[in-house]
Amino acid sequence: YRKSWLVFASGVGHAEMLADEFASSNIECGIVTGDTPKPQRAALIGRFKSGDLRCLININVLTTGFNAPCTDLVALVRATMSTSLYVQMIGRGTRMFGAKKNCLVMDYGGNVIEHGPFDKVNPRDPSGGGDGVAPAKECPDCNEIIHAAVRTCPGCGYEFPPPVLNHGSKSYGGAILSNQMQPEWLDVKDVTYVRHQKK
Repeated sequence: YRKSWLVFASGVGHAEMLADEFASSNIECGIVTGDTPKPQRAALIGRFKSGDLRCLININVLTTGFNAPCTDLVALVRATMSTSLYVQMIGRGTRMFGAKKNCLVMDYGGNVIEHGPFDKVNPRDPSGGGDGVAPAKECPDCNEIIHAAVRTCPGCGYEFPPPVLNHGSKSYGGAILSNQMQPEWLDVKDVTYVRHQKK
């Protein structure tokens, strides 16, 4: 029985949709975003830490510096390309607390596959960098080039369709920690050797 659920959503609309789903199962939850007023945010976090609020959904807010050791379920209902963010999100549930024995991690965004087990992540090479192209898109009505996150074209008012969710409907079922990984036998059908000599 999990008492303190910390959920990471990909946007405000997504968080509200998740909250509606929880409410349909009579689970009260709060939502914390970057725009949540400080008194309301403090009240929701206080209720969560005291055990009065079972589920707290956030959007890029409760990662670095957030300490709620009572958290015994972390749900990543989003994908991230950032290894450090992946570690920060799961890390919210790894603190020892009273009789808490473990934390259930539910990964709906393919993050474990992308970054590796939580205790042996495979960070991306920062020297690889990107291609230097800003995330942009073209309005199909007026051809204005705008930022990829803009939902309404400032030039003509065209409404872009809502973004596709970046997570699946089922949680990752494999190992979260490296010591949970099981050896796997593979059939070898062919072996090729190549001798390499430096010039």
